[in-house]
Amino acid sequence: MTLEKMAQILTESGHYKVLKAYEPPSAYYPDDGCEKRIGLILDTEDTGTDYETDTIIELGMVKFEYDPLNGRIFRILEHYDEYNDPGYPLPEKITQLTGITDAMLAGKRLSGDDIHTFVQNVDLVIAHNAGFDRKFCEALHPDFIKLSWACSMKDIDWPNERIESRKLDYIAAQLGFFFTGHRAVNDCLATLHILSKNLPVSGSLALQKLLEQARKTTYRIYAINAPFAHKDILRKKGYAWNDGSNNQPKAWFIEVTEEQREGELDFLYKEIYQGEPNLPQVRITARNRYSNRI
Repeated sequence: MTLEKMAQILTESGHYKVLKAYEPPSAYYPDDGCEKRIGLILDTEDTGTDYETDTIIELGMVKFEYDPLNGRIFRILEHYDEYNDPGYPLPEKITQLTGITDAMLAGKRLSGDDIHTFVQNVDLVIAHNAGFDRKFCEALHPDFIKLSWACSMKDIDWPNERIESRKLDYIAAQLGFFFTGHRAVNDCLATLHILSKNLPVSGSLALQKLLEQARKTTYRIYAINAPFAHKDILRKKGYAWNDGSNNQPKAWFIEVTEEQREGELDFLYKEIYQGEPNLPQVRITARNRYSNRI
């Protein structure tokens, strides 16, 4: 009896859920001659969480072909996986989390020329938590500033697909496989594998849903100097507080679609300010989404 048959029997019994170890395919879809674009999955391992004071210690990137119309993934093209010596001993918790040691990093440097060459023909960068990785990468190399970005963690409505956690290994398990995580390229390949799957509720390809969200234009509206008495109204409406960090105003803010913007401003003028103040608004697309430049 083959392993596949055994797994089928266990699954069909209704008493077991069998997870398959990740295996890189030669291609997800055969080439049918359609127009293709080049995507890049990216992941970093770092000395900490602050892009201004911490350092990338491993950069992993995987390039792949995809159909921009329906999110089909074709070939995996190239891998990039390099270490970077931060110039000081790693925190013990980072070594425990990633398995990366000071000896592995000694004397290693990320080459700006190699990064520039690798990302030249890329149309879209995808990271699982792009709000974290994009800031580190933009501080590392200017090419990452010019690229469009999307987030496999936030640009797919995982709860609506009955996947309650957005952690990479949890999503993988819900979609039927497992992998060795917390190494940059391994996480990239797992992310790409997730994006190749049909989602459990909508039935859509995960990459298709991500592309739909990434193409949207949204607006971040800052409720500058909103009366303190209205803070609970704003919070209930979905506003978040920014303390003035990340080059953003110290204010309540919300991000809305182009279609929602007029209604949101009308709410603020009538319910919060009783007038029409000049509120800061930022137009957000894949070019600046998840960047510290907003």
